[in-house]
Amino acid sequence: MNKKILLLSYRLGYSSLIYWDNILSSLQKEFNYLRVFTAWGPLSTKDKKVTTEEKLKGIKYYTNVDKINQKLYFLPLPFFLKDIIAYKPEVIVINEFNLVNFYTLFFRFLYRKTKILLLVESDPYIGQSLPVKNSFRKIYRRYIVKKVDKILTNNEIGKQYLVNYLNTDSKKIIAQPYLASFPDGDYIPKDSEKEIVNFLYVGQLVEAKGIKLLLEVLKSFSEEERKYIHFDLVGGGKLYDYIQDYIQAEKLDFVTCHGLVPFTEISKFYNNADCFILPTLSDYRALVGFEALHYGCAVIDTIYDGAKFEVVEEGKNGYIIDPDDFEQFRDSILSLSKNREKRIRFQEKSLEKSKSFTYDICNGNIINAIKEL
Repeated sequence: MNKKILLLSYRLGYSSLIYWDNILSSLQKEFNYLRVFTAWGPLSTKDKKVTTEEKLKGIKYYTNVDKINQKLYFLPLPFFLKDIIAYKPEVIVINEFNLVNFYTLFFRFLYRKTKILLLVESDPYIGQSLPVKNSFRKIYRRYIVKKVDKILTNNEIGKQYLVNYLNTDSKKIIAQPYLASFPDGDYIPKDSEKEIVNFLYVGQLVEAKGIKLLLEVLKSFSEEERKYIHFDLVGGGKLYDYIQDYIQAEKLDFVTCHGLVPFTEISKFYNNADCFILPTLSDYRALVGFEALHYGCAVIDTIYDGAKFEVVEEGKNGYIIDPDDFEQFRDSILSLSKNREKRIRFQEKSLEKSKSFTYDICNGNIINAIKEL
């Protein structure tokens, strides 16, 4: 289709586009004319057909420089509007609720033919207290959802956030998955006869991911229980040294912390894993769960993951637990480690569920939402 599409997003990746690579390639193939404005870049898709443009200029500043809790803040400025005016896209896709979107709505006030699609991953406050009632952030977000033409959110949790918290007209909302993750590498069938059951965690090694709670649970296992399980922890973060010291001090010989591993090498860990565990205390919508489905792992997720109901069917391919409930946490691991038939059944169900989150399906949901406009 010879339509002009523009995607505006603060950031779509660091050294590579990762999750957005396939999405951008599909959009370009479908609509021919696609431009992507970001605040960092440029980054190119693997097929080299889409390159992001560093058009979102602004003020970037850091707090706690050179410290573990260093943070980057970005205040965009409206200079990019002249590029939008020159391009005159038929549809603008905006990502979440940053200040760029406010400026974009001002452009639409001037050029009313342009339609706007807002992407919202899920409920951003999973595992957190909601902001103060009638806070500026809430008022601002309600303004954004009121002014856009259509909203695409990945799941029902996102839809309920939009409807119940932001008072969004439900007719504007499409609740279908548009973002998932699949590391490079083919799925290798699990060895159901092996004696050791391999559990895997992939993600940041930070307290918000529930890593300390996981270690406390693992510490409680008896010598007999430890004989038949192994845990691989993959990721980087400020708890790396803490974890290594804890493993040594508590003699957790069945736990290996691998540290940061390139995304291109993650598949070997998923293929080796029988079960995947995400003990998170707060996650907008963790994409690692979809990776675990893709590689046929039974899954233990928590009530604080915005993707929990997409990834887990309780008692069919895994468990959704409260990570603060020590006994529930512990029992979920032992249930999968001790019951081979259940574990195999859960793994087969995960593979079946993964078919609902292919790139073709997720990309198609964004493409169809744009076409509706």
